[in-house]
Amino acid sequence: MPTDAPRSDPDRLRTDPAAWDGFVRTAPGGGYLQLTGWATVKAANGWRARRVVVDAGSGPIGVQLLMRRLGPTPFGVGYAPRGPVGASDPRSIGALTRELARAGHQERLSHVTMDPGWPTAVPPAAGPAGGVPAPGAALPSPATTLLAAGWRRSDDLQHDRTRIVDLEDPDALWADVRSRTQRYVKSARKAGIVVTREGSEAMDEFHGLLVATAERAGFIYRDAGSYRRIVDVFAPDGAHFLMARNRAGRAVAGLLIVRCGETVAEPSGGMNDEGAETRANYLLKWEAISRAAGDGARHYDMWGIAHGGIDQFKAGFGGHEVRYPGTFDLQTMPLLRPALLGARRAWVSMARRRRGLATGRGHDEPTTPTKGATDA
Repeated sequence: MPTDAPRSDPDRLRTDPAAWDGFVRTAPGGGYLQLTGWATVKAANGWRARRVVVDAGSGPIGVQLLMRRLGPTPFGVGYAPRGPVGASDPRSIGALTRELARAGHQERLSHVTMDPGWPTAVPPAAGPAGGVPAPGAALPSPATTLLAAGWRRSDDLQHDRTRIVDLEDPDALWADVRSRTQRYVKSARKAGIVVTREGSEAMDEFHGLLVATAERAGFIYRDAGSYRRIVDVFAPDGAHFLMARNRAGRAVAGLLIVRCGETVAEPSGGMNDEGAETRANYLLKWEAISRAAGDGARHYDMWGIAHGGIDQFKAGFGGHEVRYPGTFDLQTMPLLRPALLGARRAWVSMARRRRGLATGRGHDEPTTPTKGATDA
C-alpha cells in the first residue's frame, strides 16, 4: 500500500478546506468524493461534514466524514466515501480508527462506513496521483489491517473494481484501443456524431439519457438536481458534461466528467436507442479519454466495472483493471448498526421494486450490459 502521503499539519487539514483539498488531490487514495465540494453537494440531502485527521509518524491520514441524523432521533450514521486518504500503514490506520471511534461517540453515530480508494495492486514506480495504479507487483490489501483494527465487512456502496487508462503517453492511446472499438469510433464519426463539452445547461438532456439507461439497465438514479450540483460545485475542478449529438443537434449520449488532481473520472453516463445504433458511446468514451490527456491529466478512471458486458466495452479502450478492498464499518453503537443495515437493504429493495428493477443490487449499480453507461 502506498505510504508516501505529502506531509502536512493535521490541525490545518482539519480546519482549512483549501489545505484539505490540496492534500486529497495529491495523496494516495485521494478522489473527488473526499473533496470538500462533495460535502457541499451532499449538504442538500441533509448531510454535514467533519474532517478527522491524524499523523502516527508516517504522514497524515484522514477522512472527510459525512454525517446524517436518523429522523428526529439524536442518533446518526457516518460515511467517508473512498476514505481514508493518505498513509495506510497499520499504525496510521489504528490511530485513525481510534480517532474515528471518538468522533462517532461524540456525534452519536451508530457506525462509520469507509470504502478505501487504495488499490490492491500498484506498480513499484507508481507516484501518488490519487493512488491510481498501473499493472505491476501486487501489494497487500488494507482489508487485513482494517479488520485487525476493529472494522467489519459491510455492504458495498461504491464499486469494488474499475478500469484505469494511463494518459502519460497520449500518442500511444489510440494504439491501445482494440481494433473493433476503433472501427466503432470511426463509424460514429461517419454517422455525423459530434462530441461537445457543456455545462449545467445540458442537465435536462443528460438526465433524460441517464433515466433511459437506468430503465434499460436496471440501476437507481438520482434526481436531476443532484447532477446539476455536481457540475456547478466542481466546475473549478473542470467538471462538465460531454454530450454526443447527432447531425440535428440532439443529444444521443452523455457523460459526467469530474477531475481530482491528475485523475479524470466519469461517474455517470447514459444514452438512448439512437446513441446505441450509431455507436455514439464509443466516440464519446474515446473523446473523453483523449481530451483528458490533452488537458494534462495522468489517469482516466472509467468508474466501475459491473459485469462482463460493461467490462468488455471498457476494455476496448485499453487500460487495466483495478480492484479495491471493499466496504467496512466501524461499529460505535453495537445494538443500532444491525437494524440500520437491515433498513438500508429494505429501502434499496423497495426502491428497485418501485422502478421495476431486479432486486439484490445496491444504489446506482447497473445489472445488465449498457455499452459502458453507469451511474455512481
